[in-house]
Amino acid sequence: MKVYFIGAGPGDPQLITLKGFNIMKGTKICMYAGSLVNKEILQYLPEDAETYDTASMTLEDMEEVYVSAKDKNLDLARLHTGDLSIYSAIGEQIEILKNAVRGNTLAHAYLFTGITGIGKLTSARALAKILHCTNTPDDFCDHCIPCKQITSDTHPDTLVIKPEGDTIKINQIRNMQEQIVYTVYEGTNKIVIVDKADRMTIQSANCLLKTLEEPPPHTILALLTAIPYRIPSTIRSRCQRLMFQPLAESLIVELLQEKLGGEVPADIQLIASLAEGSIG
Repeated sequence: MKVYFIGAGPGDPQLITLKGFNIMKGTKICMYAGSLVNKEILQYLPEDAETYDTASMTLEDMEEVYVSAKDKNLDLARLHTGDLSIYSAIGEQIEILKNAVRGNTLAHAYLFTGITGIGKLTSARALAKILHCTNTPDDFCDHCIPCKQITSDTHPDTLVIKPEGDTIKINQIRNMQEQIVYTVYEGTNKIVIVDKADRMTIQSANCLLKTLEEPPPHTILALLTAIPYRIPSTIRSRCQRLMFQPLAESLIVELLQEKLGGEVPADIQLIASLAEGSIG
């Protein structure tokens, strides 16, 4: 079973991508937000496909649909705008990570690079979800308990390190090293996400280097940065790099519309162009 997030805005249903169209043609179960997605898009589904309007469903209802799809080994399409739209922007990177999980070729450390506000942290959390989701093996549903815990940074095997003040301090790295030596609480891996890794002090970076030189077999590190040259080369060389491109203006408009609700400024297109590819 696989879950596909397909961008399908509230406008012309023909705006759906060719890839999204081809996925829908073979999908037997589809979830969509009726108040946001143009229902004409549903015509692309097979006649016998099951459809669910998430606007009238509880989280428990949605989870039941995922479990049903898993039991029947059927792929599920999730039509979306708004908060899930970022997945359509980073779909290529997430697919790379999914394939690495499926092929058992995950690197022990990744370096996610790209400007601020383009989905690096979302992708790192997605990797953790792929490894811990209880509904969709080698994928993620965003609705099971582990997925929701990872979103809120409360999952016991997912550690997120962020700068305390202006820097990431050596004590933060040492605390992480103490935690990853323990047995995995759930699943098979611990995930360490270091956000704004370029903010590490020299002492912090040297401390992290020891973990990269002798990585625990059950731990995966994801270092996120908009300024990779500020991370020592000894660390960069030990990470597999995954690059993120600036977001398209059309996607920034969609994300802004969802965040602002009904209070959308008339010059939203100008605002999107001035964002220079970032929603951060």
